[in-house]
Amino acid sequence: MGGLRTDVERLTRLLPDPEGVAAGYVVTTYSYTDERGITQYGYLLSPGGGGGSGTVTSFSAGDLSPLFTSGVTNPTTTPALAFTQIAQAANRIFAGPTSGGSANPTFRALVAADIPSLPYGTGTVTSVGLSLPAEFAVSGSPVTTTGTLTGTKATQSANTVWAGPTSGGVAQPAFRALVAADLPSNVTKRGPGCVFTNGGLVLSGTLASEIEVQYGFTGTGYTIVADATGSASIVVQHSTYAGYDTMSTLFTATLSSAKKNQASVSFSLAAGDILRFSGSSFSGATRLSIQLDGSPT
Repeated sequence: MGGLRTDVERLTRLLPDPEGVAAGYVVTTYSYTDERGITQYGYLLSPGGGGGSGTVTSFSAGDLSPLFTSGVTNPTTTPALAFTQIAQAANRIFAGPTSGGSANPTFRALVAADIPSLPYGTGTVTSVGLSLPAEFAVSGSPVTTTGTLTGTKATQSANTVWAGPTSGGVAQPAFRALVAADLPSNVTKRGPGCVFTNGGLVLSGTLASEIEVQYGFTGTGYTIVADATGSASIVVQHSTYAGYDTMSTLFTATLSSAKKNQASVSFSLAAGDILRFSGSSFSGATRLSIQLDGSPT
């Protein structure tokens, strides 16, 4: 960029910073004689001032400790800064001095004064209560200013166990009675039964025996075994305890010229029922037993 002027002093007054010398340009003045023989003056603006692209002759990266190491690569024509974080010891923080006046921060260990003071313990508890699941009983709740919260085991009904639900999805456990599904599959599921004897003599006539059923039972059949080949007819009846002895017949079990017999039959018994076995038509055996098959309920 250039121009013509006939007065250098006027040029200096009019263009103290032509096109922005501070922006990186320098002014070069010159003179020449035109075709008429008159001396003319001009100026040129060229890069190389404050922000120009001249040649770097000196460069310093400064001091960046204790955070970084500083360096310069290719410092003569195309300078480039290269910074690297300085390694620090474990469990250090970058902070000001631990006491006294202001000072440059450094890496150091945390001290108690670095942690803000929080208003812990400034309130007053006026009442605290305790709530526990149903299997526990709570005493001393709520506590106002002094006292003791106490949890004890709650009382439970007889013959109940701590278990999950009897069916369906998952649910919180509770105390309840056992059901058949709680028992492992390899547990023998036998119901009540009775044994008929005749003092070592061959069974004869009509013999009867009553027992109380201790648990609910879903029957699927019966098993008869005898000490000798023989025959028998056993009528199985039941009633409630309150209705005893008005009996209802469940089924008739039989043994025919054999030492054993097993058959399927469906029936149900309730806990507390009175069960009666009435045997007749005996032959051959001196001892015979009958066992009900099924599952407790």
